[in-house]
Amino acid sequence: MFGKKDRKLIISDSDIEAALAHLNSLPQTITKSMPNPWAKQQFIDWLKKSIPQKIEYAISFDVATGIYGHIVPVSYGYRSMPDDGRYLVILSIRSVKTDFDRLNELN
Repeated sequence: MFGKKDRKLIISDSDIEAALAHLNSLPQTITKSMPNPWAKQQFIDWLKKSIPQKIEYAISFDVATGIYGHIVPVSYGYRSMPDDGRYLVILSIRSVKTDFDRLNELN
């Protein structure tokens, strides 16, 4: 699954908490009615199932509604953190819908 280098994948609790806050703000979500430890485990299960087969730097993937995962070295963005061979999954969360009546051309 990890190719030549067996790199462990990790994610921070702060990313999980932000993802759950987003999911719990949606009108229909299963995690909102769960105790926090269960919701956290449910999200981790969804995340594990959404991770692509090929694990490498800069891979992005869908995790849940409005939540996207990105694979980076654990030291990504932290100069004082040594690269210990692990990959960090960072999440981006999109909480707004595209307004197709207000688009801007980029080229």
